[in-house]
Amino acid sequence: RYFESEYGPVHPPLFAGTYAAAREAAAREGRYLVTILWSKQHDDARALGRVLTHPTLVAFLSQPRFIVWADDIAASGVYGLPLALGATELPSLGVFGESTRAPVPAPPGSRGSANLTQIARMDGLPGLDEMVAPATATGDEHVYREYLARALIRELDRTVARHGLALSAARRGQQVRTEEQRLRRQQDAAYEASLERDQQRALEAQAQAERERAAREEAERLLREEQRAKEAQQQWRWATLARLERDAAGAPSPAGAGKLSLRLECGRRVVHTFAADATVQHVFDFVETREAAAEWARSGTTPFGADLHAVQPPEGYVHTYDFVLVSQCPRVVFDDRDAPLKAALAAKGLWPSAALIVEPLYESDTDTDDDDDGPSA
Repeated sequence: RYFESEYGPVHPPLFAGTYAAAREAAAREGRYLVTILWSKQHDDARALGRVLTHPTLVAFLSQPRFIVWADDIAASGVYGLPLALGATELPSLGVFGESTRAPVPAPPGSRGSANLTQIARMDGLPGLDEMVAPATATGDEHVYREYLARALIRELDRTVARHGLALSAARRGQQVRTEEQRLRRQQDAAYEASLERDQQRALEAQAQAERERAAREEAERLLREEQRAKEAQQQWRWATLARLERDAAGAPSPAGAGKLSLRLECGRRVVHTFAADATVQHVFDFVETREAAAEWARSGTTPFGADLHAVQPPEGYVHTYDFVLVSQCPRVVFDDRDAPLKAALAAKGLWPSAALIVEPLYESDTDTDDDDDGPSA
């Protein structure tokens, strides 16, 4: 209000607010901030006022790229501001623009005014003796005002142009750095993704190797168990043959013995006499030991040593029979091994002589029905 009352309404548009608010507005809107620190009590106050009302300077500072902020420090009492802005003499004109350095993160509540930097400052006004020759010679205040206005415009224009070039170069450099950082992030992300895939493949390969190892160990375990089961079965058959041999040698067949013709699974027929007090179990054991008996008759030794009667049944082994005894005429299945043999056969009219077939409980690759030997009555 004082400025207008003293110098008139023609002047640059002045920002209404504090210096901090002007900085915020300039940073937010991407404009240059022109600060004018003066005092109406200063000797150059009148000269400054007349220069700031020069139409050419008013038009120049009215451009949208500028925000003009002025303060009478004597009236406002803000005596520390000239020191903060580096002013050494009044009046002091400063120009602030976007920093060409890397942006500083804005503090909470700020919109980035920290990234404004002072790009030019002019302290004091030149005296008449510093002006061009015509003004010095005549002392014409009008010439002084005209020259000073144009000098300020020229300096401001040069300052803004230089800063614009530097800022463009800085922005291009920042764009290059930003692009390099983006590429590095992409490369890092691609590397991390590749590393993660490799780690995943390694984990999958390790898991697959572990599964294969576990499968091999399980197969080996099953094979060992199968081998042990076969060895136990073989030992049981030889021990059972030894028992049958001892029983046959120690107890002569009593009267009333029966003769059975047995067709084995291999198709071979075996005829054997069983005591009248024998059980069906005796026939099952006799059938199970035929291969061992043939081996014993041929070699006179066992897989467990030369002494047949030294072979003992394997501890804890329970033998499973995979066949039944069958009579075809009439067809009768004999699978109750605890039953007395004589009673079981006599009930079907098959004692003291019968022909029985060793019939497997499970299908075999060999069809024994095509054997030349027909069923025995």
